[in-house]
Amino acid sequence: GNEVLYVAVTSENAVISIEILTPGTTKVNGTAFVRTFISRATPKNAGFDGTTGQIDSPDNLALDAAGNIYVIEDSPNSGSIGGDIWFARDTDNDGVAESADHFMTLGIPTSEATGMIFNPTRPTEFWVAVQHPASTDLNAVPNGFGDAVWVFDVSNVSDTGFVKALKRGAFRFISNQ
Repeated sequence: GNEVLYVAVTSENAVISIEILTPGTTKVNGTAFVRTFISRATPKNAGFDGTTGQIDSPDNLALDAAGNIYVIEDSPNSGSIGGDIWFARDTDNDGVAESADHFMTLGIPTSEATGMIFNPTRPTEFWVAVQHPASTDLNAVPNGFGDAVWVFDVSNVSDTGFVKALKRGAFRFISNQ
């Protein structure tokens, strides 16, 4: 297939996909398709329970072992609670997500996720770098922890198909690759 570059455009509340149609070329006049991969207009949690969350200030992107893309929001977003992380579901691999699935919310006022990475040896575990959460603000909480890396494990979530797919690295039916 063609090479695809994904770019978080924070100020536009969107992530774009740039599909390079002439891979490996060094020509300035190469061809590419630019699409809105995910935005506020993308349906939320299609086929699942709804969410009141919205795509707001996407700032970072992360990949799991199967190449699925997660969108990490900047903070403070539209409220005082920390940013969200979205799972971008591109079922037909066309560079446009059919659904933005609300993967998680940090839930701590003023917290901001600044990166996310999956554990390569334990695919259900991932780490999220978090900065300035109010609960560990060194100015407000004496002897607090300050910025941190939070560890999550989704082994026990109710969607067992999702967990099995993570363990196999087999999301090809919903992958962006």
